[in-house]
Amino acid sequence: MVVRVALVCLRVGCFVLLIVASLGTTNGPAVAAPSGADAAPTFSSSLSELDDFDQRYTVDDVRSAPIAARFAPVASHEPDIRYRARWYRFSLERRFAGSDAWRLTVSRKVDEADLYVPRAFGGGYRVIRFGMAVPVAMRPVRSGYPSLAVTGDLAGGTLYLRTVGPGSDVPSLDRAADLDAANAPSELGSGLQLGIFFTLFVAALLYAVLIRERVFVLYAALSLAAFLNQLVDEPLAWQYLWPGLSLNYFIFLDLTYAIYLALFGIFMRTYLGTRTYVRWVDLPLIVVTAVSVGYVALRPFLDGVFGFDPRLVSITDFALLVVGAIAAIARVRQGFAPARVYAIGLGVVIVSFALADYALTGHASDYATALGQTSDMLAFLFALAYQTRLAGVERLEALVASEVANEALLAQQRTHIGAVEARNSSFGRFMPREFLQHLDRTDIIDVSLGDHAEREMTVLFTDIRGFSTLAETMSPRETFEFLNGYLGRVGPLIRAHAGFIDKYIGDAIMALFPTPAQNAVDAAIAMQAEVRRFNEYRARQGKLPIAIGIGIHRGPLMLGTVGESERLETTVISDVVNVAARFEGLTKMFGAEIVVSGAVVAALDDRSRYRLRPLGEITVKGTSRPIAAFEVCDADAPELLIAKIATLERFEDALARFRAGSFTESGAAFAEIVHSNPRDRVATYFRDQSAVRVASSPVWDGSERLEIK
Repeated sequence: MVVRVALVCLRVGCFVLLIVASLGTTNGPAVAAPSGADAAPTFSSSLSELDDFDQRYTVDDVRSAPIAARFAPVASHEPDIRYRARWYRFSLERRFAGSDAWRLTVSRKVDEADLYVPRAFGGGYRVIRFGMAVPVAMRPVRSGYPSLAVTGDLAGGTLYLRTVGPGSDVPSLDRAADLDAANAPSELGSGLQLGIFFTLFVAALLYAVLIRERVFVLYAALSLAAFLNQLVDEPLAWQYLWPGLSLNYFIFLDLTYAIYLALFGIFMRTYLGTRTYVRWVDLPLIVVTAVSVGYVALRPFLDGVFGFDPRLVSITDFALLVVGAIAAIARVRQGFAPARVYAIGLGVVIVSFALADYALTGHASDYATALGQTSDMLAFLFALAYQTRLAGVERLEALVASEVANEALLAQQRTHIGAVEARNSSFGRFMPREFLQHLDRTDIIDVSLGDHAEREMTVLFTDIRGFSTLAETMSPRETFEFLNGYLGRVGPLIRAHAGFIDKYIGDAIMALFPTPAQNAVDAAIAMQAEVRRFNEYRARQGKLPIAIGIGIHRGPLMLGTVGESERLETTVISDVVNVAARFEGLTKMFGAEIVVSGAVVAALDDRSRYRLRPLGEITVKGTSRPIAAFEVCDADAPELLIAKIATLERFEDALARFRAGSFTESGAAFAEIVHSNPRDRVATYFRDQSAVRVASSPVWDGSERLEIK
């Protein structure tokens, strides 16, 4: 069965290779040279360049007189893989002001391509980004290759183009139709090769499942690595499979190729048994594999350290192939017949790569490379199939008998493991698994009374506002259904943001986040958004909406078990819990949706991601020192959020006056904010509090601070 699969794969691969080879004889349909109004746009000023190896210049730098004088006319370049930045200076003719049939193109290996276009008004430059690091969906031209339409706003002024990546291709002006026609054969060939590699991977995976030997698993991994490397190098994949993905294309491509080379060397060493049968080749094979993998993986980062010849990567690849071929021939001479097919396949690869690197150009070179890579993988597969056939029916029968016995044993183990997992899963719904992990326990049966651990965590408290009043209108069954419906929506959001629920307190939730503080804030924002969706559902059912408040604080706490020998319960002991619960109460007082402490804000990796408004210092009952409080506005409705952002500076100034005791001035300032945004309940609260303090305490004692009991 396995041999038949291998032969089918071989036949399909050869057939497809013949198609690919036939495609390689043409470079696409000829396109008549444009003339007249369709003539190619040209650079109205000479194209000049400036190397920026340290990647330190800005557009203002290259415009300055000392650096601008260093621009030189563009000359032809030798192939170069150094990863560096380069600036180009040019301008376009105005007679192409209304055309978008022409493209400004750069090399596909350029990660960054930023075109600086002078603004018509106000001076300065706007930036158009279209390099490989820009997701396809965000590029000016949705294409797998970096290109930019030559439109009217590009003509007339001096343009600066900054490219970052390997190679030395200069920008060019190409007709869009010509680009599509020229790329079509290459894309078709790459797509066919991609399909072959995927077919080989499926066949190799079938081998690995049926035979379950290390060499077959290695071949499956090798096939997958070849498929992934081709997938990364395929423009159609970036255009259609992941148009929103942003990666360093060249580095990512080299890393996948390095993985392929590493698996290539490991597979040859394992399959040919060089460590046992041809030891004199084993060490050279290891060294050449290590050098080839290391160079490919590190070459994007070696710029300025070593001056490697760009062809060194080809030399190391050839060395690896040659050493492998020598090992295969030595094994054939020892009587290992399957190595004969292997040696032939390596010979085809060596010839194909030599032609691609030194004799052929254009699509013919690409197809020669594809022929070598595909022949290589097919030879590996056929050699494995040949080895399997020589093993004989007796070995297969023994393997089948062994597999039957193993499957019976595995079935018993799965049954036992399933029962244990079911029990642990059931208990895990009452005691969070994360709690066990923080107590350094792997199973609930290991938990003992008094187990405890101290951790730094973020605590989130949330509560449904007016739940008691709402519950009075429902039967007990309806109350349970409502609670479970609500908790079933917000609970998964806590887990999705790397937190876990410590306990339910009626309609309240106490959650812990051992991960960075922003996870708790993101979870709170997601919960408020989910409540709005829940209210839309309730509205369709003719039910009133609900609202929740969320308080968050961060600090050290103690997790552990309390109770007695026959009844245990997990708990958290810390004033952090008290503060988080009190801050949840603040949301009712202020009319805010999310209130966090200064400790949470200080722990954020990037505070600028969130829209925060200070609420002053809060004295919480049970604590001696005041705690800074902030409102997180990101969960507000869009129009309310925009209004809060617009009045943020006025809000902060009014709050400063409030805290300074200037209640008349703060009241007027907050009233102005409320007038422009009546839905701002926090500003309304401070406006009213300012009025109360003006009426009751006209003389300020210098200690204005909110207090929560």
